[in-house]
Amino acid sequence: MNKYEEALLKKVCDKCVVSIQNLDDKTHNNYTMSINFDEGNFVLNQNENVTLTKYQLLFVFPNENPIEELSYSIKGKKYNAILVDQKNYNTLFFPEIYEKCKGQGKLYIVDVDFDNKTDYIEFKFVNNLVDPVKVDIKYIDADKDKYFQKVEKERVQSLLNKLSLNCKVGDSLVNFFWQNVSEDVAKTRIELFLDNKQLIMREDLGPGMMFKSIQGLAYGTYYYKVTQLNSKDEVIVSTEMLVFRISNPNFHEVII
Repeated sequence: MNKYEEALLKKVCDKCVVSIQNLDDKTHNNYTMSINFDEGNFVLNQNENVTLTKYQLLFVFPNENPIEELSYSIKGKKYNAILVDQKNYNTLFFPEIYEKCKGQGKLYIVDVDFDNKTDYIEFKFVNNLVDPVKVDIKYIDADKDKYFQKVEKERVQSLLNKLSLNCKVGDSLVNFFWQNVSEDVAKTRIELFLDNKQLIMREDLGPGMMFKSIQGLAYGTYYYKVTQLNSKDEVIVSTEMLVFRISNPNFHEVII
């Protein structure tokens, strides 16, 4: 890639907006594509949400721009980029972009898909000023494991929030309060452990019971766990091992 091509592509890339289908927060306003001049390619990073695979590269060319035609290739088959106008602007993932680009020049769409990747984009110049320039696209795939771990963590946290677990400690007793996280809850399991994690009590309660009092506890540290299960005995949500302490209310430590 010569210096002229580098300067041209930098100008093109600066005018490129990346839209992502079904991206609710419309981050396309600041989502961009970069150029690796050493390798001579465009670099497109996938959004962390790996289920979003369809992207649109939107190129805005001023009327005096030397680029006459834009095309791209997928698995060896060539396609012309869509020139957006009043009739077809609804093909944009976010049609409001068309209004923003009005008067700035020509707006082209290059569709790319992380599941069916575009090989390269070709720029053809007015009056064959220079030979057409083909620029490969380098795709940086998001980390699938990291994304799905995040989704699972958010799902579990949402259920724990719905559980609304509350623990109240009194003299030699503890009271637990909770809510059912869904209509599928068939039972709630309460487990109580000593400070060495030895299980000392397990009880299953029906979906209509959302309170449990345990009395006759000695002073000390205890752990507990609350799990809700469906009718197939499958876990819907389960807390980690949580801790509470029962202390002698009349005990005062004397420091000398």
